[in-house]
Amino acid sequence: MSDRALSREADRIFDQALDLPPEERPHFLDQACAGNGELRQLVERLVSAAVEEETEVLPADGTSPPLWHSLARELTGETETSDGSRIGNFRILRELGRGGMAVVYLAERADGQFRQQVAVKRIQRGIASDEGIQRFERERRILALIRHPHIAQLLDGGLDSDGR
Repeated sequence: MSDRALSREADRIFDQALDLPPEERPHFLDQACAGNGELRQLVERLVSAAVEEETEVLPADGTSPPLWHSLARELTGETETSDGSRIGNFRILRELGRGGMAVVYLAERADGQFRQQVAVKRIQRGIASDEGIQRFERERRILALIRHPHIAQLLDGGLDSDGR
């Protein structure tokens, strides 16, 4: 299964697993993962991180997509941060993707300490409502708990000079 297919399938199963009472999840995962250990491990870690956070990963009405999938959304709109500008210790190289909540940029370390390229995710202007900020912070807390080769690893987090 490709990384993309694995991620989509994990997302689908994760959404269903969260809707179940905790005692029903193991049996559901047995059936849904059909012996795919890598898929099962990924879903279990996502569920564990969401439960550990004691917060909903999706709104109660289920209308929003999973938080870690903003990279997969269709690319739209104009770039808010210009190439070459800085966010913290990183210089923006180009926009990678844009979702409903944030813009993701390819950036490189700019302080000269060492060479490193990263993805920098920045909340979009206009999303800085309390709910938008809370969703963004929830995503950050969940990603900080997860270590998996198919999910981005959080390296750092905080606010930039614009408060985003």
